Order: sequence, then structure tokens, then C-alpha cells
Amino acid sequence: MGGTSIAQRSKYFINYSNPASYSVFDSTSFVFDVAVYSKFSTFLTTDIKQEANYTSLGYLTLGFPVARHWRTSLGVIPYSNVGYIVKFDSTYENIGTASFENTGTGGLNKIYWGNGFSISKHLSLGFNLTYVFGTIDKDKAVLIQADTALNSKVVNNTQVGGFLTDLGLQYQWNLKNNYFLTLGLVYSPSLDLNAKSNDLSYTFLRNASTGVDNILDTVYYSPNTKGTIKIPQKLGFGANYGKINQWDIGIDAQWQDWSKYRYYGESNDLQNSLRVSIGGRFMPTAGFGSYIRRLNYRAGVRFEKSYLYLNDKSINNFGVSFGIGFPLPKLSSLNVGFEYGSGGTMANNLIKENFFRISLGVSFYDRWFLKQRYD
Repeated sequence: MGGTSIAQRSKYFINYSNPASYSVFDSTSFVFDVAVYSKFSTFLTTDIKQEANYTSLGYLTLGFPVARHWRTSLGVIPYSNVGYIVKFDSTYENIGTASFENTGTGGLNKIYWGNGFSISKHLSLGFNLTYVFGTIDKDKAVLIQADTALNSKVVNNTQVGGFLTDLGLQYQWNLKNNYFLTLGLVYSPSLDLNAKSNDLSYTFLRNASTGVDNILDTVYYSPNTKGTIKIPQKLGFGANYGKINQWDIGIDAQWQDWSKYRYYGESNDLQNSLRVSIGGRFMPTAGFGSYIRRLNYRAGVRFEKSYLYLNDKSINNFGVSFGIGFPLPKLSSLNVGFEYGSGGTMANNLIKENFFRISLGVSFYDRWFLKQRYD
């Protein structure tokens, strides 16, 4: 639904975006959600076109009741990923042609424990305690085509680990004729992640037939350099209006203060980000009728001003999505989603991305914690 989620709440699926939504889980239910997605991208410059694709885990989450007014959730969700290979040549006087190769791999994941509490008939509060971990590798190589020249490479390996916190609030009014209005608020305070970096610079010769680098001399080596990565505060607001078990439409706005981001004390000249999304859901017949009429249709659109500001240009992203939920036994569902979008620009020697994303997920809903009775 375009990422619209801050004011969403349902006992049939887990909404990690706002931990206050966990409070709506049934007192005897168990919910399990899992999804994967594939992204197919086309990168464009004024004279180059490149195709790329990858598949990743979307999320793996579960939720269940703890006490009368307390529900909890656990899960694993990707946090960020790095994957690029950039190559280009430049010609210099008295040196000749130099080839530059920049590569990056790895990423961060997060394991969370979330809790939602029903404070009153209308108000619920919640929090997620998240541990972020992972490794990022970045290499920069310069290859001089002259026979007598030495090549050089800079290798950086960074290991990250630390805790983040998300706070959430939802307030729902139950209106006449099964209509409802829900308002949601989420806030993530600024926190520091611990990082450990290993840096190595060396000269080498590359075997032309095998492509293997033969190291000649170490220029610089700095192991286990400790530092912090400051993740800035984030604030989001959402509203959702609809008719219970029939339809709803929502809007989200989320802002993050990326100007305060720091990597080992450096700012990287990022700008504040803002994402706005609108999405809706429609179910012709809830629980009864033909199978086709019990499908759950979803659609949405999103616009994002990202934290990147390059060559005097803001890097903006746009996406349109559509999905269908197919009912399964025991109130579970198979969810298929599609999104088409674009990001970046070809202006000022930058790169534009057009992408198509497919997601496939399953939501399992079952009743647990029931005592058997015998006559």
C-alpha cells in the first residue's frame, strides 16, 4: 500500500512499523508472517544503461499475547544492503590511462523484540527494541596500464552492532455503522551504533590470465579501529479511515533528521529526508461469498525526498504498488505485491534507476492457548 502503515492495525498480520499495533492481537491467537522479494532495476546515465537484480528476505516475524493488555512480537528484518561495482577510466599526462574499480558488498540486519499495550478502549502504546548487526566491505583499486607501474588498492571492512528503539502510539475511534478512524504516531530517538573498522592499503600486480592480485607491499594497515555510527531521530504520523472488514484508506508522512548523521564523526553532507505515502485496501466480502469476492486488494503510491544531495540535486524516489491477498485456511493468507518506481536523475552526470519489485509473503493466523474441555 505504498508503505502506508503507521495507523494500520489488524489481528491477522504484524505491523512492525508501529509497535502500538501489536495490542490488537487476539488473546488466544498466534500470528506468523514471512516474505521474500525480488527487485529488477535498470540504471541509466546519459550514455550508459545497466541491468541488475537481486532477491532478499523481506521479513520474518511472529506475534502472540502475553497478558490481558499486553501483546508481544519478535522478528528479523533487513535494515540496509550494499552492493555495487563501479568501473571507469581516466587518462593522465605522463602516466597514461588509469582504471578505477570501486566495489561494495554486505549489509545490516535487525532482530527486534516489540511490545504493545492497551492503555484504554481507544489508546494503545508500544515499543520495539532492535539490535542492528552486520558487516560492510568496500574496496577502491587503481590500475595503471603502464607496464612498469604498480597498482594500488584500499580495503575497508566495517563491523556494526548496536541497539535502536522505536516508540509508537495509536488512537482509534469506532464510529457508527462499523466505520473507524485511527491516528498513529511513531518516534525513534537518535542513537549510536558501535562500529569496528579494519583498513588496509597496498600495492599489487594483477595476473592477466587469472585476475588474482599479487600483493607487493603494505602501505597502510589499521586494524580494529573503534568508532560510532549515529543514526538520527525519526518522526512519523499516519491516519487511516475505513469500514471494518471492508475497506480503508490511509496516509503517512515520515521525516528523519539525516543532517545529524555521523560516521566516525564525519557528516557525509546528507540532507533531511521526507516520505509521504497514500494507500488503501478493499475486500468485497469479508469471510463469506465466492473465493474471488474474498480476495483482499491493496494499492498505494509513495514519494520520497531521500537523504542524498549530489551535484546540486536532491535524489527523489517515487513508487506505485498493487497487491492481492489470497485467503488460506484458518484465516491465513498468501500475499503477492508488485511495485514500479524510479529514483535519482540523469541530470548533472548522475544516475537514474527504474525498478520493478515483486514480493511474496504468507501470513499464518491460528488460535493457540485454548484449554480443552471434556464433558
